[in-house]
Amino acid sequence: MRSRLAPGAVVFAGAMLTTVVLPYQAYELTGSTIGVGMLSAAEVVPVVALALAAGAAADALEPRRALALAQVGALAAGAALVVNALLDRPHAWILYVAAFLAAASVTLLRPWLQELLPAGTHAGRVAGSAVGGLLIVAFGVAAAYAVDCAALVLGIAALALLGGRVAARARSAAPVRALEHVRERPEAGGAWLVDWLAMGLFGTPAALYPSVAERFGGAGTLGLIAAAPAAGALLALVLAPRVAAARRLGRGLAVAAVAWGLGVIAFGVAGALWLAVAVLVLAGVAEGAGRMLRAALWLQTIPPELRGRLAGAEMVAWSTGPALGNVEGGLVGSVAGVRAAIASGGALCVLATGAIVAAVPRLWRYRAGAG
Repeated sequence: MRSRLAPGAVVFAGAMLTTVVLPYQAYELTGSTIGVGMLSAAEVVPVVALALAAGAAADALEPRRALALAQVGALAAGAALVVNALLDRPHAWILYVAAFLAAASVTLLRPWLQELLPAGTHAGRVAGSAVGGLLIVAFGVAAAYAVDCAALVLGIAALALLGGRVAARARSAAPVRALEHVRERPEAGGAWLVDWLAMGLFGTPAALYPSVAERFGGAGTLGLIAAAPAAGALLALVLAPRVAAARRLGRGLAVAAVAWGLGVIAFGVAGALWLAVAVLVLAGVAEGAGRMLRAALWLQTIPPELRGRLAGAEMVAWSTGPALGNVEGGLVGSVAGVRAAIASGGALCVLATGAIVAAVPRLWRYRAGAG
């Protein structure tokens, strides 16, 4: 277990460290929530372009080769960020190019990261987010990026060693057959919509974290705020036995999505740092539980021969929903204010979940093992 936990923790620690530092520097250079949100716009393009191909590559490529390709992009992005941060006048456009390369690398890594224990990824997210803020305060942005590069080297090296032991995947069915199956089992498509539309597109306030952190004390609090949802998701793992035994998976997913949206609303209106962090931790518990419920529902409704292709759709939900949500949050924040943007996003998450359940009643009625 430890050999599988460590690579996921190290890789995500490095990735989440940059996820904290990049928005901080973008906000510092542009002074705008739009500037932060556009980082996510740069990340969407490679995810959409590579997600389905990465799912297919997971069936065909030898893991070490795919990991080597991802390593080149990740380290190139990290090195560019270090050099740029050391300039007297850092260039904002380099941040967007680096975000593009980093997103492409994570997309290529995603099929193999799914083989790791969830605890490793969540632990890495918590550690990376918290350490990122502390490094900015103590040593500056350049040092934080350099630590990220070191974490990437260690993590990808560990993954390369693990890659040879990852079992080969069976070839998945044609994309048309996979989409036909989703139409036959609308509860699977409804679960995907809850994940992508409600919890991702509408319920993602991450682009506004730097602005919130500035109100509560600066870079040191940014790491704390960014780590809070991941800490909640890590706590949600204690619910895994209950998820495994649950029968009303669709209903549980809808409730978790609503709880996440309510937590985002509470975060938006929180007037104290401790309260903002606390509600984000609770919201993270709901998010983590929701993702486990959605994954369990997919495993029960999608046959093994179709999962490789549909993993691409899952990757699109996992990546583009929050990325587009950050763009939307940055735009609304620049117009209506940060608090209004966060609270309205949480409200839209709740409303969208209700609309999806109404449009796909089989999601609400789904029982584990049915059909």
